Amino acid sequence: MLYTSFYLNSPRAKSKSPIYISLSFNGKRVRFPSSESFLINHCNSRMPTSSKNNKRKPNFLISGMPFYLAYKKILSDIVDRIELIEINLRRENIEYDVHTIKDKYISQYIIKIEVNQIDFYTAYDIFYNFHKNNWSDGRKVHFTQLKSKLKEFENQFNTLTLPNFNLETYRLFRDDFLIQTQNLQNNSANNVVKRLRQFLDYGKKQDWGMLKLDYNEVKTLKEAEVFKIALKKDEIKNIIKLDLSENKKMDDIRNLFVLEIFTGQRYSDVDKILDESNKNGKKICLIQKKNGNKAEIPLYEDLTLLLEKFKTKYPDGFPKCELTTFNLEIKKIGKLAGITQKHNWVEMRGKKTTNVSDFRYNLIASHTGRRTFCTRMISEKVDRKIIMAITGHKSIVEFEKYIRVDDLEFEFNIDSMYEDEINT
Repeated sequence: MLYTSFYLNSPRAKSKSPIYISLSFNGKRVRFPSSESFLINHCNSRMPTSSKNNKRKPNFLISGMPFYLAYKKILSDIVDRIELIEINLRRENIEYDVHTIKDKYISQYIIKIEVNQIDFYTAYDIFYNFHKNNWSDGRKVHFTQLKSKLKEFENQFNTLTLPNFNLETYRLFRDDFLIQTQNLQNNSANNVVKRLRQFLDYGKKQDWGMLKLDYNEVKTLKEAEVFKIALKKDEIKNIIKLDLSENKKMDDIRNLFVLEIFTGQRYSDVDKILDESNKNGKKICLIQKKNGNKAEIPLYEDLTLLLEKFKTKYPDGFPKCELTTFNLEIKKIGKLAGITQKHNWVEMRGKKTTNVSDFRYNLIASHTGRRTFCTRMISEKVDRKIIMAITGHKSIVEFEKYIRVDDLEFEFNIDSMYEDEINT
């Protein structure tokens, strides 16, 4: 009997892993890539799913995850195709083994495109369309922007082809285009380059004629810590108390922002908080849009009062608002709330270091609410594991990026550190 199972090729990957097919028949087994990739937190890496002929229950996928049904359909289709290949071989009285089925499956369903039949942007579109169903909206935007940047680069510098994208082109795109022409900070340029590498590596695996690039020959740009803020208690109070009754758009955006501060959720998930279906006893349980992680928000007293107010004000949920509009308006709100302190920090572009200064209200954006929540909880000595369960963070490294100790509060803590000793 032929058995089909699946496993993660890279179960320790940060986000996604290629899915491999395992065929077992007459004591022989063969494994090969399926050309599909799944989010690893949707899969039980050590528990393979069996084919429909196997009596064991499928357990490769974790039920209840956002892409469970989509992933299940993909695996089911693969099993159906393999079984159809076996049926046709039997009908034609052809002797076969696992290698015969593997070769037929690859030739029929895993299409390889000849290098001379595909141009650079057709390849990019194939890469994008292959991954987009598993990407968050934000990630889709990033890769759409990357395509636009590549076209701008091509217009100004070199025509891009698959076989000729060498290390010199790679350097030119990063240093001359991203840093010098587009004036990006090193942090942002490194992120763009990481996405480019994903595309180039994917094309290499598809045998599209990409050169095998040794990225170690081009050192990552040295980064300066990105300057971000978390709001202080009095700043939060000023924003909450601000009278915006004459400006409905600003009022709605302020309320969305306050809910971020009270729950630690991203802008993309805040509207789910008012959905009664997400309430589970004394907490709100969400599956986050960006990565499918679970967040469990306790219904503490202040949050409960706030939600009662917002549910009365927004019976049909929060009004829709574009993120760009949100980020523009929340800066204006911060200025109205008197958040006008000026900050100085350092930015790096290539090897050039620049001193930068700006008003505090201009540093407020959608993620400031989430960062403020994390920082306030730490200041209240809440255990990090509890905070991470609320915010949905899986990595302590990623979580720590959200912690900001304000300079003034830091000085206050030091000033009062030895107060008891001095006064004795």
